[in-house]
Amino acid sequence: LAEALRTKTFWLVLAAVAAGGGCLTAIFSHVVPILAERGAELGTATTVVGVFALVTALWQVGSGTLLDKVSSPRIVVPMYLASVAGLAVIELGSGLPAWLLGGALLGIGLGTQYGTMPMLVARYFGLRHFGVIIGVMYSAIIIAQGITPVLLDHAFDLQGTYRFALAAIGAGLTTGGLLLLMLPAWKQSSIDQPVTTAIHP
Repeated sequence: LAEALRTKTFWLVLAAVAAGGGCLTAIFSHVVPILAERGAELGTATTVVGVFALVTALWQVGSGTLLDKVSSPRIVVPMYLASVAGLAVIELGSGLPAWLLGGALLGIGLGTQYGTMPMLVARYFGLRHFGVIIGVMYSAIIIAQGITPVLLDHAFDLQGTYRFALAAIGAGLTTGGLLLLMLPAWKQSSIDQPVTTAIHP
């Protein structure tokens, strides 16, 4: 852990994923009131939440599969930034089809972050101290996920609208995507080798 903490790569991954996870958790927990502010009925808003959650779950598998096939961390960036497009659609779109698209794009962004962090940690820092390194990163994400929804509520209480807070969240997500672009290429390592198991009679 001490060695990982001294690298720029550790802080780039941590900042990008914590920012993304925190921002998107705040959105996920506020989809219903955000859409209600735009005139959506409760059933419509909860349907969007369901799509957001379902795509998040499925895209963890999708993003992991892509990282298995593409030997560059930059493949993560457009998937991560899909959340910015989703946020814009939620903010500017009108009607259920547009909002469902926004929820799906947000799900791609959140699923990407959950699905790719273990791969990034394994690639950059190896497996010998994988548990403690990824534990620190998950702790940072959980702290961010606890703080950002409160900040979003506070912004609404002060301004009477989510509009300005959503713009700030969009900026935070864009910054996270740019941080991922700064990641170095990773090298082939032992985790690329197939695992073989000897079976004895």
